[in-house]
Amino acid sequence: MPNPPPLSAEAQLLTRCAAGTQVEPININWPVLIQLAARHKLQPLLYSTLARSDAMPENIRSALHANFLQNAQLNLRLAAELNSLLSLFKSSNILAVPFKGVSLAAAMYGNLSLRAAGDIDLLVRRCDIPAVSSILRNSGYLPDSPRTQADETKFLGSIYNYHLGFVHPQTGIVVEPHWAIMPPYYSADLDHFVTDCFGRLTQQDVCGIIAPALADEDLLPILCVHANRHLWDRLSWLVDIAQLTRARPNLNWPHIEATARAIGQHRLLLIGLLLVSQLAGAAVPNEILEKAQNNRPIRALTAQVTSWLFTDTGAPTGLAGQQYLIRSMDRPRDRLTWVWHQTTSRLRSALNAALAHPAPLPPRPDDPNSSPPDSAKE
Repeated sequence: MPNPPPLSAEAQLLTRCAAGTQVEPININWPVLIQLAARHKLQPLLYSTLARSDAMPENIRSALHANFLQNAQLNLRLAAELNSLLSLFKSSNILAVPFKGVSLAAAMYGNLSLRAAGDIDLLVRRCDIPAVSSILRNSGYLPDSPRTQADETKFLGSIYNYHLGFVHPQTGIVVEPHWAIMPPYYSADLDHFVTDCFGRLTQQDVCGIIAPALADEDLLPILCVHANRHLWDRLSWLVDIAQLTRARPNLNWPHIEATARAIGQHRLLLIGLLLVSQLAGAAVPNEILEKAQNNRPIRALTAQVTSWLFTDTGAPTGLAGQQYLIRSMDRPRDRLTWVWHQTTSRLRSALNAALAHPAPLPPRPDDPNSSPPDSAKE
């Protein structure tokens, strides 16, 4: 695969912000930069990096400052709601582990205002999902799609589902309890790994509340799996991983690699680490980078991601996106399983649509209510 085109001045500036480098913007198209930062959820980090730059137009500075304050306020509300929910779960003996979102901002960025606000993502045991659903409903949350609690029981038994979504009608806050990171059919080993993570939990401070947290060596591959599932289409996901490597300089890298191999995710781990080293200034050991750079398929897939990361259209959809996902998998059996379930899922959807809206049958020749053919009319 040919090398990706060179990055624009705006994309280069954004990657330097992602790497935590102080920059002085030169020959920047500011509307393009703001649009690019918005697509990659990096407006707060961009403002924090350039706030004191004399080169920034005042109207751009004002817009970024307003966004920065709005994001900080929203993250504070999310942190308060997270702490409230964790207290409710704890009182019901439910272990809920926040990951991504404000917990990641607090632990790896050291500042809630630097990471764009999102949802509240929780990792919970599958057996606790019915109780979690009840608590959220009793707290005023509604399912993000029409479903009953009986439907949710069916969801838990499906190999295609791995999380539920709830939204609060007054606050607009979205909570997603996950019992897996990917659909269970994707990899049984990954499913077991997530379950085993509960035995290695640590603790972290989220705005003054001590909350359970994934071990750093478990969080890093989980972040890579999540970003790869979405084709690495957002630079902020790379920044999350880079921030983890900077905040945790003593990561057990041999353990991380061994875990990734055991669960069949080593190739996407190396893709992710090469990307975050090139585009977000991650502190990745040289021996791992050399391993990634000397692997031709990994170099090609990394170049492929870089080629779409800063385009207007972003990551490909449809067949091209599926091809990338398949090529990023370590094991042939996982590739075959993925293709099988993606194909059968689409066929099932098409069949259900056809049954729900069947095409009308042509009239029988002897039907007195049918219209005569055109030849008979003549």
